[in-house]
Amino acid sequence: MQRFSLHAPLRIANGVLILSVFLLTMNNCSSQNGFFGANRNRGVESKGILDIPVTLHRQIPQSLNLEMESEDLNLVSTGSNLQISVSGCASGYSISTTAINSGSVKLYSFDRNCLVRLESFTLGSTTYSTTGSNVVNFTTWLAGNIATFQSTTSSTDLIKVYVNTQVTQAGVQSTDTVSYNFTDLTSATTKNILQANVSAPIPISAAGQPAPNFTMTQARYLSTNSNGSANMSFTLQCGTSLTGSSLSTYACSSDVLQTQIDYIFIPDAYSQGTITAAQANAAFGANTPTSIGSLIVAPNGNDLNGNALTNGGFYTSNSSPLRTSPSEYNNLNNVFMIRRKDTNSNTLSYLYFYVNITGIAQNVTVSACGSTFAGGSGTPLDPYQVNSRTFLSNVGACNSSGTYFVQTQNIDLGGSSNPWTPINLWGQYNGAGFTISNLYININGSSNTHFGLFADIQTGSSISNLTLSNASVTVSGSTPAVGTLVGQIDGTASVTNVSASGAASLTVTGSNGWLGGLIGILAGGSVSSSSSSVNLTMNPGTFTKGGGAGGLIAFVVTNGGSCSVTNSYATGNISTPGGSITGAGQPYVSGSLIGFAFGGFGTSILNITNSYGTGNQTLAITSPDTSSIITIGGIGYADLTHVLIAGVFSSGSYSITGNNNTNILMGGFIGDLIGSGGGGSISNSYTTATLSVSGTHASNIGSVGGFIGNSSPSSSGAVTISNTYAANPSITASGVANNQGFIGFESVAPTVSNSYYYFNANTPSNVYTTGVTSYTTTTQMQTQSNFTGFTFGTDASVQNWAMPSVNPLAPNGLLSPVQYWQCASNGIVCP
Repeated sequence: MQRFSLHAPLRIANGVLILSVFLLTMNNCSSQNGFFGANRNRGVESKGILDIPVTLHRQIPQSLNLEMESEDLNLVSTGSNLQISVSGCASGYSISTTAINSGSVKLYSFDRNCLVRLESFTLGSTTYSTTGSNVVNFTTWLAGNIATFQSTTSSTDLIKVYVNTQVTQAGVQSTDTVSYNFTDLTSATTKNILQANVSAPIPISAAGQPAPNFTMTQARYLSTNSNGSANMSFTLQCGTSLTGSSLSTYACSSDVLQTQIDYIFIPDAYSQGTITAAQANAAFGANTPTSIGSLIVAPNGNDLNGNALTNGGFYTSNSSPLRTSPSEYNNLNNVFMIRRKDTNSNTLSYLYFYVNITGIAQNVTVSACGSTFAGGSGTPLDPYQVNSRTFLSNVGACNSSGTYFVQTQNIDLGGSSNPWTPINLWGQYNGAGFTISNLYININGSSNTHFGLFADIQTGSSISNLTLSNASVTVSGSTPAVGTLVGQIDGTASVTNVSASGAASLTVTGSNGWLGGLIGILAGGSVSSSSSSVNLTMNPGTFTKGGGAGGLIAFVVTNGGSCSVTNSYATGNISTPGGSITGAGQPYVSGSLIGFAFGGFGTSILNITNSYGTGNQTLAITSPDTSSIITIGGIGYADLTHVLIAGVFSSGSYSITGNNNTNILMGGFIGDLIGSGGGGSISNSYTTATLSVSGTHASNIGSVGGFIGNSSPSSSGAVTISNTYAANPSITASGVANNQGFIGFESVAPTVSNSYYYFNANTPSNVYTTGVTSYTTTTQMQTQSNFTGFTFGTDASVQNWAMPSVNPLAPNGLLSPVQYWQCASNGIVCP
């Protein structure tokens, strides 16, 4: 019985995506040729069976990156169905082609001379094997050996494969690997290099005679060979007008082109240095020169590529010269060398040019999307490659969640000189640790529109491992959702390991606008290990419905399914310089982490865990409408129906200034807590935020609390609060009557246990809620045993607490418990 598993890791080397296709791993081998029997010890010391990895590397030549005029080079799809065989072992052990199809081969330790041979593989829908009329088989199967594999359906479709490594021939070792390499770039049509890096002509005198008299006017890329080398065509113009009247008589400076001039095209083995006459002689001796033949252009004529040559000259054909040496498949720096001979074929002199091909952009037309990318086929093992603004924009053309993308280098979007149009993401985008910088959006949006690098990330899609740097997003309109990364995330989409920096601004010209540092609206799905240091400016204008801002996410709702925010944070500041709120009962929210958290209905759950917001929030809103609500906190507004909050903290300075009659609900952790009809909880969480309300306000308007500003959960399912504390440096609430301490006001008492409140001369002493213990000294807050019910431990995977020895986030030097997972961040030191 055999068991198989598939291994296919991705890696990035020198800016090039390398996909190592591992064969299927056979965990149990059947007995064959005495594998477990008689042949085991035939002349070989055998001390065990080793798994030797066998890999087949696809490699796009690293040097092919020059820009091309159009986009019709193709990339074949991922290699699969690989078969290998084993022969030559001193023990007599062997495996036939049909016996193994795996990512590792079992060999006896210290067996000698075992050769592992690649027999066939499939690229896309084409199978290549070492059988056929044009096949060149391996000879030794050792490192450096070459075979030409032929398509089973076309005798002209060939790919060269190189042996990179084999097993140790003196005896199989546990560190041995078998590695094969092939390049998968194939040509479609000829292309011109837009920036040919060709040196000035350099003369060599071999017999005291002047060098050939030519300048190179074009170096043209034609195609890429299966081993990664290039086919090129060159056009050369005579330094003086050609003399003669026919192909056989045309001469440049008295040298007859057909008989006295030939050339070679060879790899640069000279490191761009000066080539001597002896080296030129050796190069022509080691390479077969090409004669010009009939490829001569008369004065004022055109070459094959339409280049007009005033003086006349010659060009090289579209099938030569070729670069075929396998040792150079990653090095396309070349020398084009012309030889001048006398009428008796004696060498007189040379002229050479360094031709440095630093690359060709590999663009592939994607039939599924109707767009182009830098490479790949859109599959999980061969994702579309994105390395420019154009290719990033083309991501929006692919509307299948089964489409995969990988970013292969940093991308600069150009800032204000090149505004970005948001796109939708339907597939899976892996930033691979690279950065997208200078995103610039300045849009007067219409109703129901979403804005960011992505407008929407559709259900089933994902984005991961990406940094947004120096983003600038400015939007105005009615009902917009704005985030630097994405306006709205839907359904089961996910964001993982994404960070953003810069600034974002939203001016609401009608009703209901949401502005998030990273995400505008999270309507289902998940956000993990992500962050925002984006500074937000919210201009509410005259709100007639709800809306607001969140340092990480403005609005989170489960939308009928489970939703989560984990291991994420926001440090950017939120500013609301002015405006009025007129919608009756509709809140304007501001949260350093999340603006509005809503658990939804049914059985859906919203989990917010191991996350924090530390940015400052400054709101200056004037409103005569006493039925409107302004809420501000680490989470501005929370309907804790089916919401579970654990391991979350908030800090920073929160302030509201101005003259208004609006209901102000401010809390260090949550501004306004409602709902919880279906249950909800806050556990192992805390706040150290500074709270301030100043200006002229009507009395008895609103409430301010160190932990929660207002708590109005339903009587049918009051929220539970456990293992929490508020350690606010100060709380001032001018004109706001209910500033009662841990919770400002509660219409239905939550269930509170093991919770603590630190108050001093700058904070109110009255604790409104039962179940809260008050401490007045820093010593009490720094005494671990005073926090009954808290679990102190060193396992960051659970909600453990720690008592820090250094905490830069602590207000006024106050050291109080932190979540253990914090101990390695923000300068926090735990014993």
